[in-house]
Amino acid sequence: MRTSLVEIINLRAIQMANELRGLDDLTERTEIFFKSGVLTDVPQLRENCAHRISVAKEELRRSLLNSNPLHLLASLALEMFARPRDDSRDIPVMIPFTQSSLELLQAFSLQYPISEYTTTPASSHDALSKLVREIPSLVFFERILGWQQESEENRAKRMIRERLMSHTESNRITAYPQQMREIIVGLYSGIDDEIQTRIGIRVGRLYEALDNIIRRIDRKTREYLRVGSGDVIELFSINIEELTQEYGSSANSIGLKKVMDNLSYDFGDLQRKSVDHFILDNPVWTKPFIRGNGKYYCFSPGTLWYFGLSICEALVDKKLYDRRKGEYLEEAISSLFRSHSSIVLSGSKWKDPSGNEGENDVTAIIGTCCVICEAKAGKLPIRAKRGDPMAIASTIGETLRHGIKQAAHFESVLKSSNGIHSFITRRGMENRVDCQGIDAYINLVVTMLPLGMLNGSISQWVNAGILTRPSNSVVCISLPHLMSVFELLKLRAEILRYFQWRVRVEQQTEYYGDELDLLSLFRQGRAEEIFQNGDIADEAKKLTKYLLK
Repeated sequence: MRTSLVEIINLRAIQMANELRGLDDLTERTEIFFKSGVLTDVPQLRENCAHRISVAKEELRRSLLNSNPLHLLASLALEMFARPRDDSRDIPVMIPFTQSSLELLQAFSLQYPISEYTTTPASSHDALSKLVREIPSLVFFERILGWQQESEENRAKRMIRERLMSHTESNRITAYPQQMREIIVGLYSGIDDEIQTRIGIRVGRLYEALDNIIRRIDRKTREYLRVGSGDVIELFSINIEELTQEYGSSANSIGLKKVMDNLSYDFGDLQRKSVDHFILDNPVWTKPFIRGNGKYYCFSPGTLWYFGLSICEALVDKKLYDRRKGEYLEEAISSLFRSHSSIVLSGSKWKDPSGNEGENDVTAIIGTCCVICEAKAGKLPIRAKRGDPMAIASTIGETLRHGIKQAAHFESVLKSSNGIHSFITRRGMENRVDCQGIDAYINLVVTMLPLGMLNGSISQWVNAGILTRPSNSVVCISLPHLMSVFELLKLRAEILRYFQWRVRVEQQTEYYGDELDLLSLFRQGRAEEIFQNGDIADEAKKLTKYLLK
């Protein structure tokens, strides 16, 4: 039985809630598709979609060039900021323009030199705003229509690909702003001395300075919305003097300017870039600023917050960064568990009864439970985010599969004798694990950032044939989500109950959502509901007031 387009469209409405807030537009487009014979003439409909995408791009080009680009971006950014901050509502606040829309518009606008634009601000941006939202929706529908010709056996793999691509398009939150700041400052603290000798700045301090300025832009913008006077473009401007002052007394203004130039585009810089890649590989995600008039403009603060790691990574030597990120992830995991355990050990070299050898990243004893953690600092390559099946399978093999296997081996070592185990670390020190009194083991595979909406849902990887069903009690979780668990669940007994419940979820059901959706459900005392209804993708919004500071 093939998945109907109705089911797919309904799924898409959930997946893309943050991007396609205008549900009336979505309904209108859906009705057009059905009137065109969706279920009976798929090839023709795909052709119609492709044609409409081409027409929409041309309409967007004309509309862009009839606008003042800085005023356009500032006005639509202001519209995005104008949304109500009411996190207690059961229904998400619907807004016509979102962060991902703004980033896409910024990429489109950077295709053309400033000389090709008009200097007069347009009286209305409604039509242009609608086009920017319509193009990714049409691209999605064109892609999804191909499912109608797929066999049912490929459905699970297709669903994996689509959910990864949907996460890439809609920028589901990977870490809250304060979490991203903490991660970046902690990660670069171990290599910033060396980086400073190379480029003249400390990346952690730079990110702190930019984060402070972005928060100030946020406050200025909301004040502008209240008072309603002044130059809207200047709300989003940053100059080197301001950045130098925020950076502090050790600031190197020449080094800061060079770095900001490396993180910025001029109008016209993207004229040779393929617009087809803007949706799933937007250049703005690693270079979020626009350079002009001797200043730098940041119209989408969320880009810096949610793509912070990728933005900073682009500034440093890859070998240096790759070496440090694994070390930092282990440090961060250990630090979290030390808040609830006096026995936290890292770097234990082991050999199991079958002769397998390895090194455990972090082990914590909490009460009578032994938590075994494997840190996986790799990230999804852009090919995987675009839905490449080989890239998805190989990346998951290098991260989740290997982590699950390593944790299971170390658990078997600890279970081989109900006594004290001694392990030598990579630094030549001794780790002693006393297994007397341990009555439960939980394995965690911890990634640096979430792997889309599928980060923890092992069942979906299993159903797609990418993973085999683990025999051990294992949960996959990202560092930001682990930070949220420790922030919101204050008691160690609560934390253990949460992870034990998470193991049950992985073993007994499938769900659609991420770790924050699960955490929200658990905190509300509704943990058992997931075994009746696995669609929990909207639950995380109830945590926003706790985590978005």
